[in-house]
Amino acid sequence: MTLCERLEPSDDTLPTERRERLAVLSRYIADRLHEGESARVVVVCTHNSRRSHIGQVWLATAAAYYGLRGLQTYSGGTEATAFHPNAVAALQRAGWSVTATTRGDNPVYDITWGGAHVPYRAYSKRYDATDNPQQHYAAVMVCTEADIECPIVAGCELRLSLPYQDPKQHDYTPQADEAYDDTILLIGREMLWMMRQVAYLAP
Repeated sequence: MTLCERLEPSDDTLPTERRERLAVLSRYIADRLHEGESARVVVVCTHNSRRSHIGQVWLATAAAYYGLRGLQTYSGGTEATAFHPNAVAALQRAGWSVTATTRGDNPVYDITWGGAHVPYRAYSKRYDATDNPQQHYAAVMVCTEADIECPIVAGCELRLSLPYQDPKQHDYTPQADEAYDDTILLIGREMLWMMRQVAYLAP
């Protein structure tokens, strides 16, 4: 059984409030795809180091799992730091291939999963960096700090607050791996649920 099959949730496994927020994003994506346009989503947290990368990877993976084409996923922060090694290691433990292609303070990683596809190029950047869309996209705010610091996200058509607890509070503790693994699973369940709604709305 694949990780996606194991995590695929039913409606009663997610709180109503979370389903309502996720449904807003699924409708946005489905409407874009139904119109024959690309649906672009930028996942945003403060440092673009942990949750935003995990969310971006899960969005792309869930779309591939449900056979959806036309979703373009990105991530960014209110500032650039680095893709944190603990988040990299958690993705690897969960089954993704994550390979550093550069070194330095802000390395670039290639992330792949499943069958053949173009690797996701992961590194820390601002949400409005040139590699990210500048207009006609949805911004998903996955931490409360970024949500507060960016009341307006320039160029986005939808701004959605979808916060997750930051696993970094467990860095340098014996609970670090478990905290990051739990974050992977939590975000995965929600992104799979949301993309299943997209598959239903825009087959």
